[in-house]
Amino acid sequence: DNPRSVKRILDTLSQVHDTFVERDIPAAHALVNKFNFELVVVSLGLSDADGLRLCSQIRSIERTRHLPLIIMVDPGDEARLLRGLDMGVNDYVIRPVDRHELLARVRTQIRRKRHSDFLRNRLEESVEMAVTDPLTGLFNRRYMETHLNGLMQEAKTDGRDLSVMIADIDHFKRVNDTYGHDVGDIVLQDFAARLRRHTRGIDLACRFGGEEFIVIMPDTDLDTARHVG
Repeated sequence: DNPRSVKRILDTLSQVHDTFVERDIPAAHALVNKFNFELVVVSLGLSDADGLRLCSQIRSIERTRHLPLIIMVDPGDEARLLRGLDMGVNDYVIRPVDRHELLARVRTQIRRKRHSDFLRNRLEESVEMAVTDPLTGLFNRRYMETHLNGLMQEAKTDGRDLSVMIADIDHFKRVNDTYGHDVGDIVLQDFAARLRRHTRGIDLACRFGGEEFIVIMPDTDLDTARHVG
């Protein structure tokens, strides 16, 4: 909220980055939630607000939990600096701010964020590939077998209903032989989409293999399962 400090920082960072300034804490929090920023620099010397509160809000929300934070601290304000580091602030600079130091710290945090985002996305993709069928997007056989055993055990222990429906596309080989495997894949994808539309959130729709599908329905008695079938 200091115009001279803002100008000095913008003159430094705007040469390399797209920069935005917001002097009101609630407005800054709304801005961070709305757009995909790569870094937030927060001054702890605000005259009418607590910069640490903004840092805490950013850290407490899932969408911005991994957003890098750099705090600007006045000399001798070690107590607030330690509080910031304790709540998960990534780095800090002490006034008066050296331009080269600020650029270097910003560059380091953005580089780390991009690398972390890349690793996180790769992990999510790997987990998804491990449990889903790549063609249909349904759960795969390995996932189905693992969870079916657990659900069967729970049903036995608690005396709860559990139904399993097996679905098979008749004469599917004729589709592939007549129209080709690409068309066969479209048929499988459309069939899987219909399964998803007509099953509940607690049901597990799985591709067992080829043109065979399985739907596991917890808390479902035989009559209801027949109706679903």
